[in-house]
Amino acid sequence: PKVASYHFKRFPILGAAFTPTGDQVLMTSTTSQIWGLDVSSGEPFEVRSIASDKSALRCLAMGPSPQQVSGLKSSKMYSVLGDHGAISICDINSKHAIRTLRMSSPGVALLFAPHQDTIYSADEECNIYEWDLISGRCRQKVKELWAMKIQCLAASATKNLAVGTVTGNVDILDISGPKLSGTPISSIGNLTTRVDCLRYSSDGQILGACSRLKSGSLRLVHAGTATVFQNWPTQKTPLNRASVLDFSTQGVLAIGNEVGRVLLYRLKHYSKSN
Repeated sequence: PKVASYHFKRFPILGAAFTPTGDQVLMTSTTSQIWGLDVSSGEPFEVRSIASDKSALRCLAMGPSPQQVSGLKSSKMYSVLGDHGAISICDINSKHAIRTLRMSSPGVALLFAPHQDTIYSADEECNIYEWDLISGRCRQKVKELWAMKIQCLAASATKNLAVGTVTGNVDILDISGPKLSGTPISSIGNLTTRVDCLRYSSDGQILGACSRLKSGSLRLVHAGTATVFQNWPTQKTPLNRASVLDFSTQGVLAIGNEVGRVLLYRLKHYSKSN
């Protein structure tokens, strides 16, 4: 059942995410403005702009939840992409930028590592960056050798980095070792249009990928073997054009589509094991 509904005038919401502790929601739009919402009180608040040139902020990313991994400084951070390859790292409490990182080309994707104080980013030249959030230094920069253009990223608790491309391929990189390789350990080519969203389940066993450009274009992948589950979704599954997806820690898959619906599916594997 619906708990509450809020409307932000003249603020089309393009990105939204719960803070790591879940007590607030931050939202981005078509400008440099960020709004927030206090979950318990329902009170909205405006976040002071962190973009000096008023450029639009994209790819809102939150640090990992402290309930999943304790002791990480990144669990008190969020980040957004600006223009000209800028990455703003911000403090959750003050909402102020505490560090600005810069890629050599405009950025296209961004995420926090779920297991360490690291952030991964990608630029429009297919370079992938690994940043140390403590020192602010770029540990590594590699070119993703199989991608024509990177669209999105996802990182798993089992230390894999999934790269979604405009051609529909999902390339898997190993990020468990000290050296990041631009050559994927596997590639999944079951989608034929641009990958718009990638998400790993909380335990890293399942990877979900979807494209909003084609009806029913969603696939679930067994991460350990990099094989696509063939039994779901079927042609009769009412997905429409899936634009976004995510997994809950309780084994529920949420899928948002282009007609404004959110579909919830319980994964039987998790219901048996929980």
